[in-house]
Amino acid sequence: MIRICCVALCALSLSLTVTASAYADEMHFPEDRPFDITHIRLEIDVDLDAQTAESVATIAGRALRPIDSITLDAVDFKDVEVRVRAASGDVLTPDFDYDEKKLIVPFGRTLQRNQQIEIGVKYRLHDPERGLHFFKPSEEDPQAPYQLWSQGQSTSNRYWIPCFDHPNEMQTTEIICTTKKPYIAVSNGELIETRDLDDGRRTFHWKLDKPHVVYLVTLVVGDFVTKTETWNGIPVTYYVRKEFEVQMGNSFENTTKMLDFFSAKIGVNYPWPKYDQLCCYQFGGGMENTSSTTLGESTLHDDRAHLDTSSDGLVAHELAHQWFGDLLTCNDWAHLWLNEGFATYFEALWDEHHNGPAEFAYNMMRKADRAKSGGKDKPVVDPMYDSAGSQFDSRAYSKGACVLHMLRRRLGDDVFWAAINAYVKEFGHRTVETSDLRRVMEHVSGHSLSRFFHDWTARPAHPSVNVAYEWLPEDKLAKLTIKQTQKDEAFHFPLQIDFVTSAPGDDYQARTFNQYIDQKEMVVYFSLATAPEAVRIDPSMAVLMELSEDKPRRMWLAQLHDVNPVLQIRAIKHLEKDTDARFVEELRVLLLGDAHWAVRSEAARVLGEFDEPDSRAALLAAVEVEHPKVLAAVLKALGDLTADDDVTRVVMRFVDNEHDSYRVQEAAIEAYAKLAKRGDEDAIRRLRVCLQRDSHREMVRTAALRGLAKLGTVATIDELQDWLKPQHDSDVRRGAIEAIGDLAAEFEEDGAFLESASDALRPFLTGKNRGLRRSAIFAASSTDGLTRMLKSELKELADGDDRRAKWAAKQALNGLDDDEDGSEELERLEEELKQLREKNEQLHDRIRRLEAKEKAKAEPVTSEAKRTSHQFNPSRRLRRTLLCMGVFQVCDDVQRVGFAE
Repeated sequence: MIRICCVALCALSLSLTVTASAYADEMHFPEDRPFDITHIRLEIDVDLDAQTAESVATIAGRALRPIDSITLDAVDFKDVEVRVRAASGDVLTPDFDYDEKKLIVPFGRTLQRNQQIEIGVKYRLHDPERGLHFFKPSEEDPQAPYQLWSQGQSTSNRYWIPCFDHPNEMQTTEIICTTKKPYIAVSNGELIETRDLDDGRRTFHWKLDKPHVVYLVTLVVGDFVTKTETWNGIPVTYYVRKEFEVQMGNSFENTTKMLDFFSAKIGVNYPWPKYDQLCCYQFGGGMENTSSTTLGESTLHDDRAHLDTSSDGLVAHELAHQWFGDLLTCNDWAHLWLNEGFATYFEALWDEHHNGPAEFAYNMMRKADRAKSGGKDKPVVDPMYDSAGSQFDSRAYSKGACVLHMLRRRLGDDVFWAAINAYVKEFGHRTVETSDLRRVMEHVSGHSLSRFFHDWTARPAHPSVNVAYEWLPEDKLAKLTIKQTQKDEAFHFPLQIDFVTSAPGDDYQARTFNQYIDQKEMVVYFSLATAPEAVRIDPSMAVLMELSEDKPRRMWLAQLHDVNPVLQIRAIKHLEKDTDARFVEELRVLLLGDAHWAVRSEAARVLGEFDEPDSRAALLAAVEVEHPKVLAAVLKALGDLTADDDVTRVVMRFVDNEHDSYRVQEAAIEAYAKLAKRGDEDAIRRLRVCLQRDSHREMVRTAALRGLAKLGTVATIDELQDWLKPQHDSDVRRGAIEAIGDLAAEFEEDGAFLESASDALRPFLTGKNRGLRRSAIFAASSTDGLTRMLKSELKELADGDDRRAKWAAKQALNGLDDDEDGSEELERLEEELKQLREKNEQLHDRIRRLEAKEKAKAEPVTSEAKRTSHQFNPSRRLRRTLLCMGVFQVCDDVQRVGFAE
């Protein structure tokens, strides 16, 4: 942590310090709440063409302790006016203080506990930096619609609503939005009224009379078509632009079924008066705004894409948030997993319910892989973080889901769901911390779970477990040596062990044991009538761990045919370095059989890596499979083989003939580009033909453009740049950007080419289109030379507010050579010093203004008082103002001055 001291206010003889928290994690805890906001009413007039909004916010609340002012989060508001209305009806125009980040409103008197007051704030917005996003056609993006959407998570609604922008504050909300016809405005809760105005505008009045946190307040304005269904008397409405109307059903067909399933499982019906899903331009992923989820348009897809694409995971995730995140909200971002972990687990639970146990097992395997890779250094619950946005990683999502899965497996379904029901009922419309969940789980189950929550939420990483099997024939005992090999103390967990006594097919027989593990090394014996055919370790993935097993090869071969796809994939991964004829044959059988598609795809991958006659023959035979995901994996594996006429001919057939699945077309093009040689004109011609094909999210054109980069020369950049032009769809422009990055990696020694590539990418790094910006960041990181040329733009993004762009830019810059670290540090310190000087000057000016106000209110002074008036003795109000200045922290010198009360 860097601390820089400076004399900020010479005239006041104060010593001020600033901590450079932007460069180091800090401890975070729930914000102080001296005032309880009970209701926010926002009257907002939106002009999509001018990208402005005129707003009046009315904030009602009550004091939780004696206070004489309120501090609101409010960033970059213009032309601010404030009124205060007391419970008596008296209206005050206060002498408020506003530094473009915090709005301090004095009440004119001290408010006692539970006394109510109402604050009115009038202000103007113009295309805010965050929180409220305007779109309209432009030279850079002529296809953009006239549209506006908000995105408040985690702390961005302060850019358009004066509020306590922290998750530990809940209030009811009301938005009255006026906009030009034909645009409609959508917000939280019920539509109270729609009113047409004489000037061609229309007003929409939305109100949610149940409390929720302010980051979940939403506003969307645009031209949409809608479709409404009804679930238990509640309207369920889908909003899309006209051009996507026919695709609506593919994305949302299971929404009402999910409402049935989630309500039944949780034991608490959907808690809001309506449910909307709005697909918005350039929105990334989804956001669970209370009763009104915002989604990206990329989730919409046509019938061909629906062959192997589903929106169910995203729809289920955001719908589950309506309980976990909206009805119950984490009290601080350190406990974010109580929002995101639940929503992520419910994605998998929907898979289990709708698609069966095999799909659920594979879903949880992928989540566990992400949890292990992303949760190594920090615990799930961690108050030590840089910013709220940095908490949105795999610890909160995937590891949080795995924690819930482990709890479910440990307690059993009946107890687990009874506890979930009790948790939701007790804390509905309240904020929660991890201890709240633990306490309810313990109360319902009768189990002490302190150790569980310590291991899985309060400490980082996960156990690395080795299980060695040995059969002792004389004693008819199976011996297992179980070691935790991580450096830290032992994790405690029950470990399920199945000894399979018959072939592990659909009707296999097994003896199941649950062994509690609480030491770094344990030796356990199990008495069995006969030697087992297979040993299954943790088949239900009840432990998040790195698992390795020492057992006979015959057991691994038997496990290839287990009913659980996770165990099958574990066996394939264990045996994949084994190229003998039997294993290749087993993989061929799996690939051509009826195993889960992910098992078959994994078999194809390994056969491709073997690249020998039997594996090639197996892959060539598999091009007749019907499952599009499996066929795509087969084509990808063929692209990994050494090129020959047979392989190239088969792949070429899929390139020349459009398959119904876009995924298959994409895989064929990528494989063909690998098999062909650079400069092959016939191959380049084939890829150019593919550029004429439409597809979901431009999958086919993007694959063709990247193929051209693999087969072309430095001159290919001219062709790629043609696809960067604004008349093309954003998805294909992203594909062209990525292809330029691929081409740069091939010609990284050509300085002139890198100059051309950097010139092509630079406008997208500095432009407003977030999707194009992120693609440009990844392209810029394809080679150190390109990264250096675009270093200043990447540094600006690394310091910016777009969370995904920020992360990607930092990753790109981290890849530069170490010899630049010193100069980078110097540049950073120089920039920091410049910012501090600017802050100090602003502070000095602010204090002068406050002193002038204080003097204007003061009584006439005596001559003796005049002689000592240079001594600083600030009032309580000025003292409060000093302490509220976010970046400055008063040192010991200030305490010695002595503040007048």
